[in-house]
Amino acid sequence: MIKHLLSLFPNSLTTRGFRKPSSALWISGGLALTVLLGSVDTSYGYRLTNRDLRYFGYSGNYRGFVRGDVETRNAFGGGYDYRYVDQRSNERLPTGRRTIVTGPTGNNGFFLNHSAPRGNGRRIKIRSFYSGVAFNDIYGEYMVGSGSKIVTVVRRGYRRYDMSVIDNLDERAEFDGDLFSYWRIRGDLGK
Repeated sequence: MIKHLLSLFPNSLTTRGFRKPSSALWISGGLALTVLLGSVDTSYGYRLTNRDLRYFGYSGNYRGFVRGDVETRNAFGGGYDYRYVDQRSNERLPTGRRTIVTGPTGNNGFFLNHSAPRGNGRRIKIRSFYSGVAFNDIYGEYMVGSGSKIVTVVRRGYRRYDMSVIDNLDERAEFDGDLFSYWRIRGDLGK
């Protein structure tokens, strides 16, 4: 009976039917590496709550300097009035869901909608988007605010946190989409 079963599967008990030991080692090593790398935290992978920000130590005030360009269209002629911004700044984490930000001309406000922070214990990223329509007294038109603000915080040891800010806002006419004012601001802050 056993001889009959062996005749049905002639290679089952010989080494000819199995893979070489080296290829089995490569397969098992590759599987172990895949499992190991799959369990490592990605840099911006998880959605974090305000409680998580406090737990990881990200909450608090960040102070530093921001630099950038602010341009507003001259109301009496063509062209733009250019200002270079180099000033102290303060950012606070956690943020609310929405804040009102005054536009570059200082006459109207737009919503800054914050998305949930994403990250892990090493770094986080918060993306925010400008939206809204407001009347601008200087130009006598309704303006649409659009743009984004990206805040990235990196943990550099036990109690040191570095924040980088990229803030872009465009103020365009609602009717024809002409650009009336904008800012492009970048900064490095710390806690």
